[in-house]
Amino acid sequence: MSLVRLIYASRATKPMSMGDMVSMLDAASEHNRVRGLTGILAFDQETFLQILEGSSQEVNSLYHRIARDPRHQRLTLLGYGELIEREFADWGMANIDVSGQDASARKATLLKYRELGRFDPFSMSGESALRLLSAWRHQLLPASVPAIQECRVTATSA
Repeated sequence: MSLVRLIYASRATKPMSMGDMVSMLDAASEHNRVRGLTGILAFDQETFLQILEGSSQEVNSLYHRIARDPRHQRLTLLGYGELIEREFADWGMANIDVSGQDASARKATLLKYRELGRFDPFSMSGESALRLLSAWRHQLLPASVPAIQECRVTATSA
């Protein structure tokens, strides 16, 4: 089975608290680990930008589950394609709270990929979204931190 990468944006149907995000990320990390999925999620209280990597069957199945999830609306596919190798291979589900701690550093990086430096993934190409999340990952999350720990460190630092 081939490896694929899927990049999407969505809006929350209602603003999510940090507690809601921690619960969702804990469940996602375990689900992804069992299914061989990796990726990264950037969010503020109402907008998500996510990259999923894994087998086409597992990535497609998860995307369809997200499409049916009542917490998401305006689901927009930004990119999908086969991979030679994963960009986020070591991370069950890394996450970045866009408006949390170090938001000014994230905004400076965002200016490289967006004309206004505003977190609006709906107006980004898949390639720009991939490059942005990769840059944020390298900038803010040490590669040596295990994925489940990343969720807790990021979620409790805001």
